[in-house]
Amino acid sequence: MIRHPILLACEALCALAFSAVAQLTPARPPPKPPELRFSLSALGEHELDDGSWQGADLLREPDAQIDRFQLTIRPDQAAQLAVDVVDDAGTQRLYPPPGQDGRLRAETTYALPGPHGFYELVGRAHLRISLRPTGDAADGPLPPALPLAEMSVQPFRLSDGSPFTSMERAFAAPRGASLDLQLRSHQGVVTPTPPATE
Repeated sequence: MIRHPILLACEALCALAFSAVAQLTPARPPPKPPELRFSLSALGEHELDDGSWQGADLLREPDAQIDRFQLTIRPDQAAQLAVDVVDDAGTQRLYPPPGQDGRLRAETTYALPGPHGFYELVGRAHLRISLRPTGDAADGPLPPALPLAEMSVQPFRLSDGSPFTSMERAFAAPRGASLDLQLRSHQGVVTPTPPATE
């Protein structure tokens, strides 16, 4: 088919115009992954002389003297958790156990070291809680978690069965973050104790 030279020239000009517009249009950035958020409560216990237990909300009372503690964490999306004790001698991994990757499911509540279980505390401990999105293979330091306004009160039972309420606070960890707790006991190795029976 033979086309008129003027028509061919118009087609060429249109092609050039489309090419120029395409080069001037900024490329769309890739969509951002959803911001990782998590809720945390930290329950401490101290045994009194009469054998009863006194509770402490470690987010509200970071200086409370305790004998043992339990963490409860709930991420809003799938994430990987690590809990370490950091001191001058190095880092001791509390969670996950050897051979596990610390993966948590979205909107699922996890009690550490387990339901009705506690970490025993002797001396002082610098606890670091680190949360990363799943698939993030990096193992370097993370920025501090950002506290959010949302918080709620959660009911617990102490080891002697008495009721106790502890604050659950929300934090943002856009691409992963860490949260540090300074713990003190009356008596620094932290070890899990077997779960108490219900």
